[in-house]
Amino acid sequence: MTAITSAEMHLLQNVRAKADELARLIQDANAAGLTIVFNINPPMGACDRFDVFKMVPVDMKLSAH
Repeated sequence: MTAITSAEMHLLQNVRAKADELARLIQDANAAGLTIVFNINPPMGACDRFDVFKMVPVDMKLSAH
């Protein structure tokens, strides 16, 4: 097994911090009633899909009349 350099360890710590921040932001969005679907494309270095949906409750009793 190859040892990880300090620069690589620093990079991984930064990735982990950003991933935690993204997870918290998505949790906040979910609490606001939003659903986020995304795809991260590492070779491209970007998020190549980012869809947001807002679920709205529908009162089926009113629509029956």
